[in-house]
Amino acid sequence: MAAIRTDTSIVWGQLPLWFNDDTEEMQNQQRRYNANYLVSANQPMIYQAMWSADSGAGFDIDETYVPAVEGDVVNVIFKIYATTEYPNPSSSADWDLIGQIKKSRDIPNTNIVNSSVSNSQRFTVDISRIVADQLSYSLVPIGKGSWQNQEYGGLNGGTQKQDNITETISPYNVTRNGAYRAIRVSAEIEMLGSTGIVELSTTTISSASVVRAINSVPSFNSKTYYNQVFTIDRWGIVQSSQKRALTNSPNSTISITSTPSYKKSVSITDEAEFLQFFVRESYNGNDDTDYYNLYEVYGQAYNKDGTTGLSFVLGSEWKNQLGTTAICSDISHNFEKESATKFTHFQSQLCVQNVSPAYINAHAYAPQDSDYPYVTAITPITSNTGYYRVHVRGNYNTNVGSPNVWEAVRHSNVYWYSINDEEQKSVYENVRFHWLNTVGGIDSYTATRNVMESISVSKSLMETKLPNRRYMQDNVDSAGTALASSAYYSDTMRGYDTYRGGTEVLSSDAKANNSVYTEPLNNVEAKWLREIFQSPNVWIEEKTDSSDQENYEMDAAYLMNQLNPDLRPATSIYKPVILTNSEIVSLDQEKGLVMYNIEYTESQGILTQRN
Repeated sequence: MAAIRTDTSIVWGQLPLWFNDDTEEMQNQQRRYNANYLVSANQPMIYQAMWSADSGAGFDIDETYVPAVEGDVVNVIFKIYATTEYPNPSSSADWDLIGQIKKSRDIPNTNIVNSSVSNSQRFTVDISRIVADQLSYSLVPIGKGSWQNQEYGGLNGGTQKQDNITETISPYNVTRNGAYRAIRVSAEIEMLGSTGIVELSTTTISSASVVRAINSVPSFNSKTYYNQVFTIDRWGIVQSSQKRALTNSPNSTISITSTPSYKKSVSITDEAEFLQFFVRESYNGNDDTDYYNLYEVYGQAYNKDGTTGLSFVLGSEWKNQLGTTAICSDISHNFEKESATKFTHFQSQLCVQNVSPAYINAHAYAPQDSDYPYVTAITPITSNTGYYRVHVRGNYNTNVGSPNVWEAVRHSNVYWYSINDEEQKSVYENVRFHWLNTVGGIDSYTATRNVMESISVSKSLMETKLPNRRYMQDNVDSAGTALASSAYYSDTMRGYDTYRGGTEVLSSDAKANNSVYTEPLNNVEAKWLREIFQSPNVWIEEKTDSSDQENYEMDAAYLMNQLNPDLRPATSIYKPVILTNSEIVSLDQEKGLVMYNIEYTESQGILTQRN
């Protein structure tokens, strides 16, 4: 192998994060500070290498140039790597190679004024489809607070669990996080060799900056600069900046004091209401001692009469998801919260937090900023609670005073929830939906009106030989002597196989079909809930037999160990469904109120016997 021509060079041109300074025609189309740190895998992810002659070489390599000299570039091989590990591995060998593309030069670009072509050859690829194939969704089991760690996420559409592997944590029985990937691209060069044969060059391009891809689907008129909207960073929240969870639900406000136009309805018994956040940076100040020891979710409950209830925190459940390497140059500082997780400056992590009423009541603590770990468990949401709000905040050390002063900075929008008491009184069965939303997170909604259930059955038939009915008249032998009952196949089956039909069912397939109406929705709610109809992944919550375990415990079979005391799955599961239709019912056109009729069928068919 040899290097490309010494009087030429090859560099990155267009990348998802930036444009090369030399490509002014591309750079001027986009403001540099709008470059995405977080990108959607379902829109173009362009990588471009540019080969050109060095200044003073005495010639140009335009886009019509045909390789003819040893060292001329023929192809560029783009290698695409992915990982969920953080910190990201330093070597490509420790990343997962998910694909590679060999690309010849682009079709020439022609100047519309003088018909000239560019003086550089470009090699451009779009890796979005390869990356999108790596992504699905990330569910947290109902009742859990977060997923176990970043590398091995929650329930997702990735690799299936292998039950013959017994290790508690193993790449064989734990699926990877399906909603997020860090993507790294490197480029290798194929050039014309001395013998005229194309060969791999020793010249390479350094790996492009790592991007973070999520399974979102930005619409034509939506914001695609996720870096400005969906990343939690070191600067905290300001009025001009939205730092949102991965949801388009309209129950958020930038200001704590603002009155939201919509509070998301939840039941006090709900165990699965999740917010997913992409955390970018945890560093707050210019001094390396000003770093966050703790990211947490802070909340405030309000009584039905509008008075303030208990405030609460959900402790650092992200400690296994965020990088925790000590970043203080002087680690001898006597931090009061030394036992807390000390997060590194720069994060690139997708985190999730359960903010359902039932989970909050089971895991909430009083926010004692001067005392960590938190020690006072509280139950902030009661029958007197009307609504509550939550947001992400960071605690950091100001390195001032003795003891040091700790300050909490809000880093996300505020999310508001109202307690639906009527839901428990409804004559209709509730159906709680979860779905993959358009920004890559998981949304939830409970429909409470007029649940209808049916079963559709399809059957495969087969034709068989008709039974011989002669045996039905033969009750004597050839001598006319009556036959004993023992001479028949049974006392009740005298007709040989007359119990069998000429047409029989070979197999039957059955599916459960359901429909449910939503509550009356205003235009804002209806626009958000519309996402459920276009989502490829929708689930409903369903109770399992394990939820009735208390009744089993007094049963003799249970006491005789005929039932597993550790029944799995848990008391509630996600059951996948397919939405088959939607109907909008107009209730009040003047006020803009509508209802959705959601029709769905269970994707897991009803098991039946085969004949």
